[in-house]
Amino acid sequence: MSDKTPENSDAAEAERIRKWRADRVAAAQKVKQEQARVVTEKPAPTPEYAGRKPVARFGDVEPFAAFEKKTGGADGLLPSAEAIQATKAKIRKRKRKATVSLILQIVVFVLLPTALVVGYLSERAVPLYEAKSVITIIKPGTDNGGGLGGLLGVVGGAGGGEMSETFMANAYIKSKALIDQLEDEMGLVSMLSGPDMDPYTRLRDVPFLSLTKEDGFSRFVFSSIDIQTGLLSLYVRAPSPEMAIDVSNAVLELTATQINQISEKLFKFRTDVAQRSVDEARVVLTNAQRTLTQLQIDSGEANPAARVEGIYATITKLETDMAEIEAQIQRANVSGQSENLITQRLYTLKENMQALADQQRARLISPPSNGQRSLNQLLLDYELAALQLRIAEETLLTAFLALEKASDDAALAQSQFLVVVPPKTSAYATLPNIPKTGFVAFLTFLSVLSLFRLMPSSRRG
Repeated sequence: MSDKTPENSDAAEAERIRKWRADRVAAAQKVKQEQARVVTEKPAPTPEYAGRKPVARFGDVEPFAAFEKKTGGADGLLPSAEAIQATKAKIRKRKRKATVSLILQIVVFVLLPTALVVGYLSERAVPLYEAKSVITIIKPGTDNGGGLGGLLGVVGGAGGGEMSETFMANAYIKSKALIDQLEDEMGLVSMLSGPDMDPYTRLRDVPFLSLTKEDGFSRFVFSSIDIQTGLLSLYVRAPSPEMAIDVSNAVLELTATQINQISEKLFKFRTDVAQRSVDEARVVLTNAQRTLTQLQIDSGEANPAARVEGIYATITKLETDMAEIEAQIQRANVSGQSENLITQRLYTLKENMQALADQQRARLISPPSNGQRSLNQLLLDYELAALQLRIAEETLLTAFLALEKASDDAALAQSQFLVVVPPKTSAYATLPNIPKTGFVAFLTFLSVLSLFRLMPSSRRG
């Protein structure tokens, strides 16, 4: 049907052109007849224009006849049917050539590379099984029910300790330290970079691009954190389900050990600081007690305060007695017995008591002849030493309480590394995903070809 349709359309087109040319020839003949009639009826030229060369006009027959003779008439101005057919054949040939070129480009630059990718994935690529496990890190001494939940809870402080350790676990899983430990214990990096893996998947060092085996290790072992729940998901890919589960268990064990060591170091540091405070307070208390005891030994006074109080009591008693003697002397003077022997004895007794009071006061402020401290200075030193002793005792008590609290916090805040979902794998390989990868490769190659065909140079070709 497709072969007959162009022939019928070509015949109809030729018939239409033939009719159009016949109509044009008839119209041209009619115009020529009308022009000839006008010429025959044209009047003779006036005398003033006699002798001049006639100018060709639109209605003149001679210029039109010369033009028709030169061009072959109206038929010479129109393309022939053969010329039209040749032009159409040339156009068809060019379109056919462009179509064939486009198909060839799609085959060479799109379908063939896509087939190579799919073939490589089907025949050469090593299937990888993915094991997923979910873990959480909690502390028995933490109130998990209070505070805000989700991201606001993390920002506001709810669950901040667990989230910080979850981020530490995530960072350790992505670190080179874990890779080195897996290589030492299981030889994982050597296996993934050996001939058991296909050339595209295997780990390799590319110095030109500054890429190392550790950079590509994240394709096989990686993790992610759910901020809302604080759960850490671990993904491990390996050539066999058993190996994926073994590697997952090894990663979980190493990560738990690392987190526990960090937690132990942190709380050991806190308890060490508290213990050092206790030791320092104990030394301070010992020195304060030694200072007070040495002061008592040097002064010969077990309690200078009691001796000073006794001296002040003696002075007070002497002053009271002197006041009574002074009253008796005043009464004797009033009664005219100032020269009496008893009155004179009262004067002598008052003077003696005054001298004794002055002597007691001198004992408080004057140092003894052996160069030791005065009683007031000794009392001041004693009180300061006793004050230092009480401060040292309170400091030691506070340090003991801080040590006890640090020990309790270390016991209650020990991190617990819990596996919520143990590592499991599917019965089918997760990678390579041939339909998805093939479709992505097809779209990629097709996009590259489309961009190339949009370039001006390709359009000119």
